[in-house]
Amino acid sequence: MPRILPALAAILTFPVATEAAIFSPDGATASSAFNASYDAGNTIDGSGLPIGFGPGDIHATYAANNHWTTAASTNPLDQWIEWSFSGGASIGGLYIWNHLSNDIASNPDYEPTLFSLTFLDGVGGTLASFSGVNLLPQPSSGPVGLSQAFSLDAVLTGVFAVRFDVDGKEGALTGSQAYTGLAEVLFTDGTLSGATQLAPVPLPASGLLLLAALGGARLARRRKS
Repeated sequence: MPRILPALAAILTFPVATEAAIFSPDGATASSAFNASYDAGNTIDGSGLPIGFGPGDIHATYAANNHWTTAASTNPLDQWIEWSFSGGASIGGLYIWNHLSNDIASNPDYEPTLFSLTFLDGVGGTLASFSGVNLLPQPSSGPVGLSQAFSLDAVLTGVFAVRFDVDGKEGALTGSQAYTGLAEVLFTDGTLSGATQLAPVPLPASGLLLLAALGGARLARRRKS
């Protein structure tokens, strides 16, 4: 019995979506790739994970054809990856397996540590955006290859693409560590309990003034009628 309890605790505390499905994107493109063996498609094909993988599975260590890694001679903070959903999707959360280059690559520490997300509709319009989101780097020892969970406060519908922009990374921005990337991503059509909550980017001041003006105009029309 004592051996079973820790396993049960891990299952119960892992972020979950109640009565929601998990799914992978239909396509992926990126700002750059080290070469064809490290392209964006590696983040959506389950490479490095078991067949029928889920959020609790451990990703294999960094190797060709199981990671997206950016090209040499690029600024890591200018890099992005965009996942697409044919026909549109309902999204309430996502799981990210960060880059597993720690103590594997000869020049490790590629992992993003700060990112932005933009959810796009079928014509490229922004449905929602989130910035300043922290992503933990993979540890050099202990449990590695685990996913990190992020949740929206409500499900977004009609999502045709999600763009991930790298805003910060663990290693250097120049020299032998001037790379970044991810291992895998998985989405859910429900919000996640126990996950990192994404805070939407607030409207700029001009947008708030416009909304206030529109609200005032509506109120004036009501008073006249």
